[in-house]
Amino acid sequence: MEVLNKKERVYSFLTFLLVFCITVGIILLAVFFDYQIPRKELEHLRTENRKMAEEFQIQESFAEKLEELKSFTDSLNVSGQDFYFNQQSAINTIITMQYIIPPRDSLELKRNNMYDNILLAYRQLINAKKTINTLGASKEEIDLLLQQLETYKNELEIVKRDLEVCRQINRSR
Repeated sequence: MEVLNKKERVYSFLTFLLVFCITVGIILLAVFFDYQIPRKELEHLRTENRKMAEEFQIQESFAEKLEELKSFTDSLNVSGQDFYFNQQSAINTIITMQYIIPPRDSLELKRNNMYDNILLAYRQLINAKKTINTLGASKEEIDLLLQQLETYKNELEIVKRDLEVCRQINRSR
């Protein structure tokens, strides 16, 4: 006995086998992507987290040095302190802070300009305080000369009055 629809059965079986393989392939592909995509996303998030941790560490060390720099610049105005020592200490702190800031290429920090602007502002502040300090001695000298000028003006007025009195005495004779 031979099967009458052997071709159709083989065709149906092969079609079933093909559809079954496609279905199993799709399921395996879905499982693969289900595990692979989160792994890549997790790797990306870890990289981002590492960059943020590095940036926070940079910010923390920058903030510590900024407090140190602030104390040096505040002590520039104190008269009992050595101005040039405090100025050099502040400049050394600024140089150290510049080494804390990573180069623009190594980390993609969006606030590199902020760090540079802060350091530039402190440099200008130190230069302004230096100018004030050097002109402070000149200011005292100017004040002393103005006092002498007032004294000389008063003496000149007295001499003018005496001269006027002498002229009047000479005319009356």
